[in-house]
Amino acid sequence: MRKAAKLTISLPLELLDAVARPQEERGENRSETIAHLLDAALRREQEQAEIERYVRGYREHPASDDEVALSDRLALEAANSDPWP
Repeated sequence: MRKAAKLTISLPLELLDAVARPQEERGENRSETIAHLLDAALRREQEQAEIERYVRGYREHPASDDEVALSDRLALEAANSDPWP
């Protein structure tokens, strides 16, 4: 079992009601539901940061014309060698 810390937070009633619906559907307690929601939000933030880092790197070091031409040629070869009609 993971270690847990107890904390007290205040939430608007509308938000607490919105959390209660998925909690009831999954048969979880409130702590489990809020932990899942926080975990999902943190994962999305991390994924977004990784996407932004990738885009920034690509903008700083875009593919050269030779790299694009090679990629196009290989894609055409792969498409033409596909045994499916």
